[in-house]
Amino acid sequence: MGLRNSFSSVNFCAPATIKRAFRLGALAALALGFAPGRAAAQSTITSCQSAPLTASVALGQSIAAPTGWNGACLTIGNDNVTVNLATFTIDVSAVGDAGVAIDAGAFNNTTIDSGSITTNYTTSAADTTAAIEATGGSNLTISGVTLQNQPNGAPCGMTDNTDQNYGTGISVDAVTGGTIGANTVTCYQTAIAVQNSAVPRKGTGAISGNTLNWNTYAMAGGTGGIYSGGLVLSNSSGWSVNNNQIEYGGSADPNAACTPTGVVLSCAFGLQIINGSSDNDVTGNTVSNNFIGGIMTGADTAKNNISSNTALSNGLYDLYEDGQGHGNAFRHNTCITVGGSLSTRACQ
Repeated sequence: MGLRNSFSSVNFCAPATIKRAFRLGALAALALGFAPGRAAAQSTITSCQSAPLTASVALGQSIAAPTGWNGACLTIGNDNVTVNLATFTIDVSAVGDAGVAIDAGAFNNTTIDSGSITTNYTTSAADTTAAIEATGGSNLTISGVTLQNQPNGAPCGMTDNTDQNYGTGISVDAVTGGTIGANTVTCYQTAIAVQNSAVPRKGTGAISGNTLNWNTYAMAGGTGGIYSGGLVLSNSSGWSVNNNQIEYGGSADPNAACTPTGVVLSCAFGLQIINGSSDNDVTGNTVSNNFIGGIMTGADTAKNNISSNTALSNGLYDLYEDGQGHGNAFRHNTCITVGGSLSTRACQ
């Protein structure tokens, strides 16, 4: 009988010593970290880092950027980096309007999760500053993070439409997909801003389960056409925006008057799909009690699905389409007031 037939025979049985050696070898491989798919260990850090992070890290304690700190507290410097906040806080309040907690750059497979971030944005100089910012890359994950702007060391007023907040909680620009979920963002001018970010046809882009409250800018203190709100999708496509709670936000005009300024209204809504955004699925969100409006689409947006949302008790309009749009579908929403080119058929 040949060797090949010997190994294929159902009667073949390896000696016990060979079996035992094989088991011991497998255990040794596991101990040395040779098992397939084994994740790299995370280093523990206890302060802001001047050098970019090229491997995954976890916070060992809450950390704060000292006065005069230059740049972000943590900067991603490689693909496949996880920043595990481990229930701790990154505080960049001492840096003021320039404070950035995490700069994710343009890398792929970045994950930021499970902790808190505190900022101190107090003037319009912070309009383009974000607590977490990404400027490219793909498969970005930001989850389970609580971000709060505390101007001068205290939470914002959370009183009415005279609140004037600054900065952005999470800014995503030119990112081709990812997951932004289960975060809480409070007291910024804009909670989550997604710009110039197209999700590929077979890619994943999900903004889901976030709580975005009291992100507002009082128009009495500035000019028209300023981004403000809970969630802004600008020139972005292919995102699934589901099951978010967006309240007490938007550009708050004490005079309760909205005037068009290009493709942005001078008073902005809690959830905005603007500047050519297309093919986004906006379903199952609660967008209520915003000072001016709930959900709006811009005149040059196309093929966005806005359905099964609850938009109630917003200041002027629950739903609004500026101009005609191009095939945006408003269906089965729970709402009362509509504006622009919409009819009440946009509500249930």
